[in-house]
Amino acid sequence: MNYSNAELNQLAWAIDSDGVNRHEEAAAAVVAQARAAGVVTPLVDVLADTSVPAPVRERAFGKVVNAIVHASATSPEWALAN
Repeated sequence: MNYSNAELNQLAWAIDSDGVNRHEEAAAAVVAQARAAGVVTPLVDVLADTSVPAPVRERAFGKVVNAIVHASATSPEWALAN
């Protein structure tokens, strides 16, 4: 499953509220989406690793989502704004 930017935002709020451990399936989908988008960073592996403490994975989630959005951005306005 590929999440839209709006869905990634909603998931971020849900993880902020509930913690990443309550959203493991969604986190795994984000990992797959990041890899499919060509995001190459150790943070993808951190997010995927359920043995890593939740706060570390949650921080990685934010960075990975940011990378997904940037990797999929095709709008020149987006590139200039960031």
